[in-house]
Amino acid sequence: MHNENRAFQWNFRRLGGLDQVVPAQTEEYRRLGELDPKLWVALSCPASGLALDERLLSLVDEDRDGRIRVPDVVRAVDWACARLRSPEEMAALPASLPMDAIDDSRDEGRRLLQTAKIMLEQLNKPEAGSLGPEEAEAALAVASESLFNGDGILPPPEEGANGTDEDGLDPGMARFISEAISVAGGALDAGGRAGLNAELARVFMQTLHEWRDWHNRLRRAAAPLKTTLKGNTSAAWESLRGLREKIDDYFLRCDLAAYAPEAAGILDAGSLFDPAEAGGAVSPSGFLDPEGLSRLPLSRVEAGRPLDLDAGLNPAWRERINAFSTLFAPLLRDRTLSREEWRELLVLFAPYQAVMEAKPTRPAGAEADFPPHAGPEDLGASRVDEILNSDLEQRFLAMAEEDLRTPAKAADFAEVERLTRYYCRLQQLLLNFLSFADFYAMNKEAAFQTGTLYLDGKSCDLCVPVQDVARHSSLAVHSRLFLVYCACRRAPETGQAEGQSIIIAAAVTAGSDDLLLENRNGIYLDKQGRIWDATIIKAINNPISLRQAVFSPYQRLGRMISEQIQQFAGQKDAETLNRATTAVTGLPAALNEPQAAGGGAAPAKFDLGKNMGILAAMGLALGAIGTALASLAGAMVSLRWWQIPLVFLAIFLFISGPSMISAAIKLRQRTLGPLLEASGWAINGKVSITMPLGRALTGIAQKPPSGGHGMPDGTKQWL
Repeated sequence: MHNENRAFQWNFRRLGGLDQVVPAQTEEYRRLGELDPKLWVALSCPASGLALDERLLSLVDEDRDGRIRVPDVVRAVDWACARLRSPEEMAALPASLPMDAIDDSRDEGRRLLQTAKIMLEQLNKPEAGSLGPEEAEAALAVASESLFNGDGILPPPEEGANGTDEDGLDPGMARFISEAISVAGGALDAGGRAGLNAELARVFMQTLHEWRDWHNRLRRAAAPLKTTLKGNTSAAWESLRGLREKIDDYFLRCDLAAYAPEAAGILDAGSLFDPAEAGGAVSPSGFLDPEGLSRLPLSRVEAGRPLDLDAGLNPAWRERINAFSTLFAPLLRDRTLSREEWRELLVLFAPYQAVMEAKPTRPAGAEADFPPHAGPEDLGASRVDEILNSDLEQRFLAMAEEDLRTPAKAADFAEVERLTRYYCRLQQLLLNFLSFADFYAMNKEAAFQTGTLYLDGKSCDLCVPVQDVARHSSLAVHSRLFLVYCACRRAPETGQAEGQSIIIAAAVTAGSDDLLLENRNGIYLDKQGRIWDATIIKAINNPISLRQAVFSPYQRLGRMISEQIQQFAGQKDAETLNRATTAVTGLPAALNEPQAAGGGAAPAKFDLGKNMGILAAMGLALGAIGTALASLAGAMVSLRWWQIPLVFLAIFLFISGPSMISAAIKLRQRTLGPLLEASGWAINGKVSITMPLGRALTGIAQKPPSGGHGMPDGTKQWL
């Protein structure tokens, strides 16, 4: 592989710190499988939930595992290259497939070209020279709805259809197809429905033949038992089979008790009793647990003791023993079961058991796209005989053969529809998987960008879906992006009982984070144009921009001063309120006290001595502040004019420099990989988010140049 890569000259573009291949030449498409997977930006991604053509994603995901990987993309490109004259035309993202773009130098290309012209005729556009993906899909839908569409698979009529349909599928044949699908499984027809093909029809008939032969043998084996058991042979066999292991266990314990009488107590108690307890005493362990109780013997164990079917039974097995004794009453001499009688019952049922164990399974044959969900016994013996004695199989095989001879096959229609989608839209997948050219194009949006979040005067275009916030954030935190996780809700649509809810993670890459707090509300506009109410439920804090880093120290200082002032004002307010409350509360008592000589109580005087220390401290503080300001002013006056800006610059760098350096380092480390990895992608290397790209991914509210200030009536607005 590496030698071939050196031999071919790939054209790389430097995007996001990575050398990325953006295919535009035919040879690049044809040799894409030779490109080292380590040079692909993505190794795998989800096959749904992307802003790409869902039909295209389903075609590329051939194994239907919900993932798109490098081999899937290479296989799709190779398939398209084998059917196109010039695959490089895909780079232009054309809107339709021209007829002359199909390579008709080989039989396959000629067949597809002929089919494409038939599709244009069905669309009443025989003179058109190109076919678009939606037009091809419409023609395919019409062909798929026809019974004879060339795929050799005949589906039963839709529910509610009565009588013979327009293609000649009578009710008897429709019933045969439905029953065959239920027993042998169904194949996927061109319209995506479960149908029956010739191979599955043969498997169905073989299954019925084998089941009828087995059923006849079973009736012969049950004949000796039918009279004795009064027609309850099947129920008696199920009861015997369900109790056989437990009854064998009981008689084995009785034999062991005869062999070793000293062990009778342990055998009777069962494995739930532990004889190794202190003192050698046998103590119960989980005796009252239903599961433990079911493991105890059916009845009390004694040497040579028959099984009493009425008294002393284990409560966990009593109902099944009662049903057993009722079914086998004609074969028992009394309400007990001896070892000899038990052996006689087993011998009596041996032929029946042998036939039951030889019940045929579904014969090896065609693999079904839709698995069977019933058996011949669900049809009933009379219906099985009716099918085997009819000509339904021959009629169906003739219809399937006629379907395969249909000139315009739905399978060919599907091939043309696939080719149109690959020709028109496969390049878009390459620009979001092989490379991230769309993500770095500035004027485009990548496939993983599922919508736009409007919040706090910002529009965030880098939004991804989230299933588990805790799990997603544990990996996404390494992206160094400021992320907000939002719970989004929509009202129920027409015909829906409940609304919808999703969770998204949005990257904020410009502006500030002053008000990006939990429980803040916004709206989310997805790619389908639907509007969701969004609420922040979690935020991962990281630097957003250098501008924010410049002012963040001052904002933190301002918040600290504001908090201190609020705290000081709150304390003083509380003290004032407490003094006022105390004064009002003590006023009645003061009025009732005897007045001092001179006509009343003397008011408290200001004690200058007590407050001298406070006044002195305040004076010293003001003096220190004044001295510092005077010194600073004197120093500034002594400087030359050109030195003054340098002083302010030094102060600015001293305060904002550390914050700016830290933010610059983290902003350069911003990467898309962990964010996408947390959403199910597998990314190669570090996909950087540069500062210009960050400013493009998050829009900030700005007044239009033509905007002004004023009231609707023309008066100026000053507030």
